[in-house]
Amino acid sequence: AVHASGAVDAARLAAARELHQTVCRHASAHQVAFRLASPHRPPEVQHFGFQVLLAASKARSPPLGQFERAATRAWLASNLTSDRWANIAAAPYARAKCAEAVASLARLDWPAAWPELSPALFQLASAPSPGSAAL
Repeated sequence: AVHASGAVDAARLAAARELHQTVCRHASAHQVAFRLASPHRPPEVQHFGFQVLLAASKARSPPLGQFERAATRAWLASNLTSDRWANIAAAPYARAKCAEAVASLARLDWPAAWPELSPALFQLASAPSPGSAAL
């Protein structure tokens, strides 16, 4: 919602930060992020979902458990190669946040814990869909 308006007042920004912190502290923050960042959501909601996913993957307290990290890696890899994500190209800020979440998790887990990432990125790079390739 903050990105959609263009103009951000202090009260809306504070409310958005508070919501973000609340969602990130949730025990299932990664699952909430999956739902928020799904391809049928508006770009502002997708962006927020990727921001939650990024924060959850970097969290130290409580840290994202191995099961949750594996689920996050699998979700990102499957969505990178899915044509359902073509509409993300319309919102560069959502696309950039998705790329940031992938890069952050890759720095932590690739290649040892995320061997599926390389094939997904190669498939993405050769995709005919401009929405996917632009990611």
